[in-house]
Amino acid sequence: LMRYGITREALDRGIPARIWDKIIHWAQMFSANCCQSISNSVSVEFGEKMARDAIGEKDTYLEW
Repeated sequence: LMRYGITREALDRGIPARIWDKIIHWAQMFSANCCQSISNSVSVEFGEKMARDAIGEKDTYLEW
């Protein structure tokens, strides 16, 4: 989240609903993958996919 400028201070100030939607989407993907493992950890493949997908995102801050 910090990569996109979503810090504790940003959360305290308030962030737009569309940014919350993105955060919730990431959390749902993470938890869905994590809960598939007996050790409650994400798979290497999931981590690699998230890293690849992040390359397509803005490298700094999400536009507010």
